[in-house]
Amino acid sequence: MYHLSEFISSRFSFTFRNLLNFQSLSVHTHNHTTFKPNLSDVNKIKKSKEDKENKCDSKKIKRKRSDETTRSKRIKKDSNYKIGHDFEAKMAKKFNNNGMLAQRLLCSPGDFGIDILVTYKKKAFLVQCKSQVDPISLGVIQRLNSNVSRFDESMTYILLYDSEKLERPLTKFAEAWVKNIWPDVNILNDTNVIDFIKNFVDNRM
Repeated sequence: MYHLSEFISSRFSFTFRNLLNFQSLSVHTHNHTTFKPNLSDVNKIKKSKEDKENKCDSKKIKRKRSDETTRSKRIKKDSNYKIGHDFEAKMAKKFNNNGMLAQRLLCSPGDFGIDILVTYKKKAFLVQCKSQVDPISLGVIQRLNSNVSRFDESMTYILLYDSEKLERPLTKFAEAWVKNIWPDVNILNDTNVIDFIKNFVDNRM
């Protein structure tokens, strides 16, 4: 049989052990509850998220700029195309109003860049129209020369530019090339082309 003192001692020992376990559990639970992640890790995660968002925004901005640039180029191209055709229509009407027969070649297959075929007293002229603000480059002149070589040599070629937009029709290199390689080309504008054609034909009759 246990003595009272032994019973009390055993009960006290059991109670004390439970108390220690409870405190240990409380401390462990408390530590989990109040756990704070490493500040450096938090900053890394935050920075990574911000970088992804910035990268995404940057792509959207680039895509938007690209779309705007493409749209701007398309509008400019369409505008230049319309301006060129307006100038051709204007000149064709002017030829017809001055006793000539002018036929526009609207992107016909095989026209080789010729915009208007003008006939005056049975003499044919091949007319290439240019309505632009920048002087005509050497590359353009070379391509035009190549195109004209496909036609009959009896035809006279005219490079016709818009005087309202161009004061100097050719670049320096284009001028030198025309002078030395293609002197037969006639560089004219809307103000002097009618007189040129009439004088050219009448002086040869």
